[in-house]
Amino acid sequence: MQSRENSLPISVHSLVKSYGSNKVLNDISLDIRSGEFMTLLGPSGSGKTTLLMAIAGFVAPESGSIKVGGEEITVLPPHKRGIGIVFQSYALFPFMTVAQNVGYPLRIRGVSKGDIERRVGQALELVRLGPLAQRGIGQLSGGQRQRVALARAIVFQPRVILMDEPLSALDKQLREQMQLEIKHLHHEIGATTVYVTHDQREALTMSDRIAVFSQGRIEQIGTPEQIYRTPQSAFVAEFIGESTLIPVHVQPGRLSIENVHADLPLALQLMTGDCSLVARPEIFQILQEGVRPEKDFITFPATVREVIFQGDSVLVCSEVAGKQLVSARVSSTRGSHGFIPNQGSSIRLAVHFSDIVTVGRR
Repeated sequence: MQSRENSLPISVHSLVKSYGSNKVLNDISLDIRSGEFMTLLGPSGSGKTTLLMAIAGFVAPESGSIKVGGEEITVLPPHKRGIGIVFQSYALFPFMTVAQNVGYPLRIRGVSKGDIERRVGQALELVRLGPLAQRGIGQLSGGQRQRVALARAIVFQPRVILMDEPLSALDKQLREQMQLEIKHLHHEIGATTVYVTHDQREALTMSDRIAVFSQGRIEQIGTPEQIYRTPQSAFVAEFIGESTLIPVHVQPGRLSIENVHADLPLALQLMTGDCSLVARPEIFQILQEGVRPEKDFITFPATVREVIFQGDSVLVCSEVAGKQLVSARVSSTRGSHGFIPNQGSSIRLAVHFSDIVTVGRR
């Protein structure tokens, strides 16, 4: 329907919005590139949906600027912004057919009947709903309604599309399927897309970049891999994926947990002083007592407190330095070389230098 060259960048600068004494947008600045899939990720009440609604024109900020393609739109009404929107509730008209719902944005723009039919047909083919054009909304499944809402958002070929938690009402399997479908659709139509979710895995799966929100501020902006592998704060480390923050003390060449010390290469760039080690289950190798680690690993003695079978993997919960609980994940398949210890046994937890990340303590 269109190429990435026809998309537009979005620039948000120093945006502020309060409800009473609650500042839900606290001096937010964010630049979104043309054709980018940017996800606003955070817990409920963090400000992500308020920012999306401000870009859409349904929330008026107290101060700051919103530009699309270099044009200031902060005071424009929603219908003049040329933005496609997919709401959490889909907001479909139950008394209209699928085709009538999708064609509605074109009708209110005065597009001719012939063009409406052609463009509705194109949009429905993109979302694989062509044969259902004359069905009523009440005859559709949740996933089909989601596709209708997507088709309606893209039918007038907007250069910016906003999506507010559009998959939250779907079950897990369908939600994961729709994540990939939306990602592929984004590549096909090329529009700049801003997507709101509180689901970390959804954000990691779909996004070019992620902006992590907390209490009206942006904690970190980066690619999914940057956000996951190199969190810049304790909040991001705990919010993204599974992790335990272990209090450690770092000096050049040494990392200490309580009275347990491990040597590090001097060239390794870590936060120093009292900080927290970001301990994700997948970074650990479990070694039997007496087994030497491979090169470029540090190890800590630990005692296994619990072993939990989880289908494709086994979660081994261990105690380090007498009180720090750490989880390590091992494949449960028979062909795996991972060592699965018994409860109560003594082990060593090994971590590669490249997987060591430290953040400031809360």
